[in-house]
Amino acid sequence: MTRQTLRHVLIAALILGFGVMAMQAQGAKEPAQKPAVTAAKPAAPAVQGPKAEDFLGKFPPLDFKVPKSAEYRTILSNGLVVFIAEDHEIPWFEATLLTPVAGGGGGGGRGR
Repeated sequence: MTRQTLRHVLIAALILGFGVMAMQAQGAKEPAQKPAVTAAKPAAPAVQGPKAEDFLGKFPPLDFKVPKSAEYRTILSNGLVVFIAEDHEIPWFEATLLTPVAGGGGGGGRGR
């Protein structure tokens, strides 16, 4: 065996040995006789949440139409194609960059 494999086996054996010793020590601390089990109270029924039928008629049906991507497509001066969808009621900014990668870089050839 190589030294590294031998080292891993030795470490695993030490961990296993300490685990067994800890379990034995814990077993010695337990009382000799366990108390008698008393009758437990019946469990309360699980709380159920609202059902879908409870919401019928409370909200109008959703009328959503998928927007056309051409409305949001912009080409920057450097040739980069971007899609910009502004919504001034939502105070956040999100950006995603997808680039083709041809096996270079530090990612080991992986990339998007």
